[in-house]
Amino acid sequence: KIFSSLYIHMAKSGELGGNLDRLLLRLGKHLEKENETISKIKSSLAYPTLIVGVGILTIFVLLTFVIPRVSVMFEDLDQTLPLPTVILVGLSGFLASYWWVILGFVVSMGLGIRQWLRTVNGRMRFDRWKLKTPVLGHYVETVEIGRLTRTLATLLEGGITITMALNSVWATIENLVLRDEIKQVAQKVSNGSSLRSALGQSLYFPEIAVNMIAMGEETGQLDKGLYKVADTFEKQADQLSKTMVSLLGPIVLIV
Repeated sequence: KIFSSLYIHMAKSGELGGNLDRLLLRLGKHLEKENETISKIKSSLAYPTLIVGVGILTIFVLLTFVIPRVSVMFEDLDQTLPLPTVILVGLSGFLASYWWVILGFVVSMGLGIRQWLRTVNGRMRFDRWKLKTPVLGHYVETVEIGRLTRTLATLLEGGITITMALNSVWATIENLVLRDEIKQVAQKVSNGSSLRSALGQSLYFPEIAVNMIAMGEETGQLDKGLYKVADTFEKQADQLSKTMVSLLGPIVLIV
């Protein structure tokens, strides 16, 4: 239950081929590279997450506790207030009286969405939505393709057959839509199709990645072609992450 199919197939291949030590070293390097990528993503998102959290808390405190006290001055002016000011004062008065109801509703909604995302249908819909979102979808595809190709290259370099590797590698993909796509690719390759042809029919695999993999197949160095794809897409994912993070801070401040 602890070890994934990637570990199991790598160990099995190493035991059968008598090179278990080298395969475990390759697996260790692969995991270090993957953890490095995940750490970069988490560290780059830490600052924007803090800014968003503090911003939401600040707006909530202003509307709920500060503006109701300040709005008393408007009553003394005895003048007609602009519509935006009337809306703001009314909203702050509502929040001041019923903030606990809204907080309970938000918490309930959060717990409900969390439970929904734990279902297969909910997670599938959410993952499909992420892929359709303009910038986020491209980023998710880039990260997943980089992880997929590096894992697949590690398995092939360890002597595992392409069909067995494909049937193992889909478990490393977090997005369920892309996971199903790779399952279909594995089925096509098992039925005799080339990896290039199977990936070429996928809606989510870019043409540049398919062409690089095709060159690896034609030269008999598929693992090296996959490593090249992984390096390219991991660099793109790193650049996209930096771009999104650098834009997120100013956007949050503007809002």
